[in-house]
Amino acid sequence: MPTITVDKAALFKELEREYTTEEFDELCFEFGIELDEDTSQSTKPEDQAQPAQLKIEIPANRYDMLCFEGIALNLRVFLEKQKLPKWTFNPPVSGELQTLTVKEEVGW
Repeated sequence: MPTITVDKAALFKELEREYTTEEFDELCFEFGIELDEDTSQSTKPEDQAQPAQLKIEIPANRYDMLCFEGIALNLRVFLEKQKLPKWTFNPPVSGELQTLTVKEEVGW
């Protein structure tokens, strides 16, 4: 599973609440992700020299959560602080569809 590192203070600001490490770990468990590390709990000097960060393991099938914004949005929806945005597909104004060509040298 990929591990995403986010700024602890910024995430808690987005969630409109300060959490203890244990409370946030429980929230992650209930949602289905895993808190790997809270660097504010670390004794490593390099971790203490930077703002506190949360290292969160994201399931491989949750591409929408591979960034700060995705984690914050999904947790806010889970906590019922906002509704899930309604995404819609709108064809181009010109009416002409676009294509994407992936060349063989890309390695796919």
